[in-house]
Amino acid sequence: HGLHFVECAAGSAGFQPVSGKVFDGHLEDAVHEISVLMYEAKMSAGQRGVRIGGSAVFRDAFRGTVAGRTITVANAWTSIGPERYKDSADDLKGVAVCAAEVPTILPFGCVQPRRFRPTMQPGDSPSGNQAFDERFRVAAMPGVGEQVFTPDLQQRIMAHDDWIFRAERYLLGC
Repeated sequence: HGLHFVECAAGSAGFQPVSGKVFDGHLEDAVHEISVLMYEAKMSAGQRGVRIGGSAVFRDAFRGTVAGRTITVANAWTSIGPERYKDSADDLKGVAVCAAEVPTILPFGCVQPRRFRPTMQPGDSPSGNQAFDERFRVAAMPGVGEQVFTPDLQQRIMAHDDWIFRAERYLLGC
């Protein structure tokens, strides 16, 4: 549903198409890594050989301004499939990406569900909320989890078990 959202929301909000490096080279590698993590978790435990393409391909990318912030949305496609079915058309796996420009470097690198293997180190920065900490991992310096992740923000994040937030320079991507 997220892939269709990118096309519909961007077009109706007056966003303009983006070509080239969609995220100025800041989130592209992270999106590829996150895509692999998300689809890796869906693959059967008995599957042995998995073939992964070298980078994500971004399509349907749009950029615009919302509440004074530049927002970029795009569909990202990564080739991930069983080794035994090389070059299958079913190998392209998609994720929807939304990134907002932020006015400063954020004090965390990643927030992700624990069901995926970690994408960043340092590891856990507890929030002080056991329910949140059991479901999500925050890659940040010690003490940041309690300072930044307010109860309201935690509730918003916990509403989605397949969203990964990644801070990269001046962008916050989801």
